[in-house]
Amino acid sequence: MKLLHRCIAICGGILISLPVFSAEGDLITPYVSYGVNYDSNVFRLSGDSAAISLLGTTDTADTSQHLGVGLDSTLNLSRQVISLHADLAGNFYNQFDELDHSSGNINFLWDWSYGDAWKGEVGYNFSQGISNFEERDTILKDETSVNEAYFTANHSLTPRWAMEVGLNVDDRRHDLAQQKKLNRKQASASAELRYSTRRYSYVGLLATVSTADFPNRELVSTILVDNSYTENELGVTVNWVTTGKSRLKGRIGYTRRDHDEFPVRDFSGATGKLQYIWEPKGKLKMDVSVWKGLNAYVDSTSSYVDEIGLGVKPTWLPTAKIEVSAEFARKQREYSGDPGLTSSIVREDDIYVAGVSLAYKPRRNINTALSYQKEARRSNIGNVKYDVYSIFAYVDVRF
Repeated sequence: MKLLHRCIAICGGILISLPVFSAEGDLITPYVSYGVNYDSNVFRLSGDSAAISLLGTTDTADTSQHLGVGLDSTLNLSRQVISLHADLAGNFYNQFDELDHSSGNINFLWDWSYGDAWKGEVGYNFSQGISNFEERDTILKDETSVNEAYFTANHSLTPRWAMEVGLNVDDRRHDLAQQKKLNRKQASASAELRYSTRRYSYVGLLATVSTADFPNRELVSTILVDNSYTENELGVTVNWVTTGKSRLKGRIGYTRRDHDEFPVRDFSGATGKLQYIWEPKGKLKMDVSVWKGLNAYVDSTSSYVDEIGLGVKPTWLPTAKIEVSAEFARKQREYSGDPGLTSSIVREDDIYVAGVSLAYKPRRNINTALSYQKEARRSNIGNVKYDVYSIFAYVDVRF
């Protein structure tokens, strides 16, 4: 209900203001959507014995339906561009109807500029849904919400040199009692110095400082542990147009995370992500990514996940109305940051993902999509492995 009120308030405010602020070239697009999803292993269970223990049956599959409404709007105010996206959906499960829930998103962006030397972004994002079951040993629904606000300002010092600063705050909340230990408030500030070339390439030096506060302590053995931390990162950024058909972009740096309690959990090491995009012809595209970084995760023997990954995504556009793409990914995860209060081995996972999707646009205002994805997780901890595949079909109609 809070999501519904939030969507109505923001969309209503935009619509009321349109007669005053709208101009030629502005775009307001409401739409309706419908989707159906088949998931072979909803709760990501490791096998029949785990299924019988939690569900009383070996049937772990379900089909869910999505009914949604949304709005996309773009307003042009002189040199300022304001964009809004809002959507609200009901999600209904056929077998596990206790998972029925409402979900939605609000994305607001003000792309601002002042004179010829200053530009940046002011944005707000909100999302609501339920958390997945990849890292949980319960079948209970966990409703989640994320609020995020951010600001960036870029100043051109010379035709080649520019400085950009940014601020970001986010608040993540979980409704399920067992998951409230993951509630987190985070704030970060960044500064970057960039050098650009004539071919729209640049290299930069980026520094970021973040603090994360976990208001609910985690009970480990008989001790309440504070998982709050401070993180500092220094790295090099790049967006390099190697040829007219390819470019390399990303970030490579050094990250240090210091926890408020139990410093044995602290992390320091290399992190980053590089993405190579190759478009040999207008109808073909290849996207290859490699990354190493920390993901949020909290339990009695781990405070974060150190992940290394490789992803490949080829795309083919045979016509203006059809897009065919595939996705392949390999992720290696090490569950690190043990506070040392219990005796255990370090969990190590390997995740394999493969999928294919087809998008078809029969008319200018109609979008359809069909996708298939298979995922497998293997681990040195036997009860967390799983196999799953899903099939998703979607259509939206815009007015």
